[in-house]
This record gives sequence, structure tokens and C-alpha cells, in this order.
Amino acid sequence: MKSILVLSAVFCFVSAATGQWLETTIYLPDEYGGQTRPQRLAYNPQNNTVYVGSLNGRCVIAIDGTTSQKVARIPACTDQSAFCYNPDNNMLYCANWDNHNVTVIDCATNQAITTIAADLYPLAV
Repeated sequence: MKSILVLSAVFCFVSAATGQWLETTIYLPDEYGGQTRPQRLAYNPQNNTVYVGSLNGRCVIAIDGTTSQKVARIPACTDQSAFCYNPDNNMLYCANWDNHNVTVIDCATNQAITTIAADLYPLAV
């Protein structure tokens, strides 16, 4: 029984010494505006940026992964329902539930470059 207690204490000490800790808290909204309920995240390893979408924000916020500072506010529709990052072309695709479209974001410039309509009930051809 003593050996189990000693082993548990050693494990807890090693776990606490090597575990991750909260480094910073990033508050929304602020001067970049609007986001009150962040719900979508995408990570871009090419420029170490995290993209955050929200329920009501009408934008995507770009956060520098090194400094944890917001670097861009990218206009997009509300209710971003999904993100998909494509490393081949360094683009982020943001599906917008409310307007039935997809916003394409160039991750090199943090700019929305186009919006593609994705109607719910397309006509048969």
C-alpha cells in the first residue's frame, strides 16, 4: 500500500512539473470587434496563426500563435458553422450557416478573397 502511495505522489509531482499551464487569456470583443461566443477554431501551421469564428461576430479573428496577439479582423458572415484549412494553397474556407455560402480567406494576407454561394436546395440540372 505504501508503494502505491509513493508511486502516486511521484506521478503527481512529475505531472505537475511537466504539465501545460495557462499562458494567457485573449478577451473578445475588443477593438477587433464583435465576437461574443467564439465557437470555431482553425490552426495555420505555415504562419502560426489561429483563426477564431463565432456565433454572432460577422468576422473571423486571426491570432498570432507566437505572441497570442490578435493580428486581423476578417469580415465574414455570422454563424460560421465550420472551418477547413487547406495547406496546399494556404486558404481557410469558412462555411456560413446564415447566408448559405462559403467565405474563402487568404491566410498569407488575412483577407477574404471571395464568397461562394452554397444554396441549400440547388436546382437539378
